[in-house]
Amino acid sequence: MSTTRDYTDLFLEQDGAVLTITVDRPEVLNAQSRIMREELDQAFYDAAQDDS
Repeated sequence: MSTTRDYTDLFLEQDGAVLTITVDRPEVLNAQSRIMREELDQAFYDAAQDDS
């Protein structure tokens, strides 16, 4: 992914063409929040735009 973003509830790691998204909200057992859903939407959008 060419764009680097800071996420509150996610860690993103790219290795070649593989993007790994890790949810990081252990205090609530990784339950979804509005912020996390928005971050996931953005991460998926960015990944879809990446040609690598």
